[in-house]
Amino acid sequence: FHASGERNYHIFYQILRGATHDQLKRYHFHEGITGGLELANHMHYTGQGGAPQLREFTDEDGLGYTLKAMRSMGWHEEQIENVLRMVAGILH
Repeated sequence: FHASGERNYHIFYQILRGATHDQLKRYHFHEGITGGLELANHMHYTGQGGAPQLREFTDEDGLGYTLKAMRSMGWHEEQIENVLRMVAGILH
């Protein structure tokens, strides 16, 4: 449960708002399932607090920063993809 205006882990919002069209398709996220809601507001885990936007930076930018950090730690693309698939699985 989230209070109104609160968020869960940032990676959840980042993947829903910042993934490419191909990634969204690969992780089985598509706007057609939302009934017109934004994905982050539609998904149960991220929508409980209203899926607020950050003031400091966008979730789209945040995903880029997260991926850059993973790569700077020496993670291979396959490892990064596995993490993103697990995150997507949790959201489903």
